[in-house]
Amino acid sequence: MRRVLFALALASVAFLPLPAGASDIERHGTITCADTATQIVPAHPGRRSLYLFLVGATTVFLGQHVSATDRPLTAANGRQLAQNGTFAFENGEMRGAFHCITSSGSSDLRWTETYQ
Repeated sequence: MRRVLFALALASVAFLPLPAGASDIERHGTITCADTATQIVPAHPGRRSLYLFLVGATTVFLGQHVSATDRPLTAANGRQLAQNGTFAFENGEMRGAFHCITSSGSSDLRWTETYQ
């Protein structure tokens, strides 16, 4: 029981700011964007930056996606990112979940985020 409580306590403080002078944490990954909205990164209140680089040949469209019926991300309302294109959010501009979609087919996207 004690171990479970300790794990829950750690999970609840995961997004607290680091002390002054502490380094940001960086994580990165690859996602395949397809013709349905795909989450690139989940919401993170401590996110400081998010960088995206499209390595696939198919153009993707970026944005926030609530659900298929409530403000869905589509190729018509997303921000276009063509092959070898980059997109950056800095200074905590994007802390919400972020998604990608294609008009057809799929494309690989690389991402890096920093957070406290």
